[in-house]
Amino acid sequence: VGAVCGALAVNWFLVPPYGTLDVHDQADTLSLAVFVLVGVVVSTLVGQVARRSSEADKARRDTEALNRSAMLLATSGEPVAELADEVRNALRLDDVAIFQRSSDGGWDRLAAAGSHPPVGVADGVAHPVDDLAQRVLVLHGRDLDSNDVTLLDGLADQIIVALDTVALRREAAEAEVLGRANELRNAILQAVSHDLRTPLTGIKASVSSLLSPEVQFGPDDTALLLSTIDRQVDRLDRVVGNLLDMSRLHSGVLQVRTEETSLEEVVASAVSSLGLSADRVDIRIPRDLQPALID
Repeated sequence: VGAVCGALAVNWFLVPPYGTLDVHDQADTLSLAVFVLVGVVVSTLVGQVARRSSEADKARRDTEALNRSAMLLATSGEPVAELADEVRNALRLDDVAIFQRSSDGGWDRLAAAGSHPPVGVADGVAHPVDDLAQRVLVLHGRDLDSNDVTLLDGLADQIIVALDTVALRREAAEAEVLGRANELRNAILQAVSHDLRTPLTGIKASVSSLLSPEVQFGPDDTALLLSTIDRQVDRLDRVVGNLLDMSRLHSGVLQVRTEETSLEEVVASAVSSLGLSADRVDIRIPRDLQPALID
């Protein structure tokens, strides 16, 4: 356009007859044609260089965006939200949100970026992240060209990796919690087994002694054995009651009713349940210790 307009201006002002577009000299006609041809060739070359420079600059920006997203995957503990912000910045969008289809058929928003991020899939242009479209990017802002879509596909691949990484971390954390729970369950089982076996052993020994025809016990010895049986039965009853309370707590049936309780009572009760004599235990509780809220 510039070459043609320039040729017309030269013809109007500089080629006789002046002030008209008529050309009487063939040399002037050839000069104007060459002028237009050179202008078109130069403008075409400059346009190609400009386009290639723009494409190279965009490719550099896209590569930097992909490198930043890969760095986020390697260093960030929660990369999904940061990747959503990276998509918004790399594609020069207003708002971006990542949604995942829930078990009930709806959509759960996993991350968002922007001042007014989409709250639903219908609030922008949805771009599937995976092949099954179970996870989508919802974009709000300008329209994307083919080059932008290529970059978006690369960032979507990074988002898939980030979501899978977060899911694996969550599963690993749950597995660790289950492992600790199993360790605690085993420890409780061992403790309960000991607490059950100890009174049963005492009861069995006392009853066997009383029933033995080979040994004759006097009134005092008989009373002592019966007293031992009574104490061990009470202890066994407390253990069984605690087990029942634990099961009720686990099922959510038992309601905890806490009240201020002095720790001297708790410690004394715990020590007495061990069956230790008073001269073998040294208990030291600060006098200014506040009562604890205990059921």
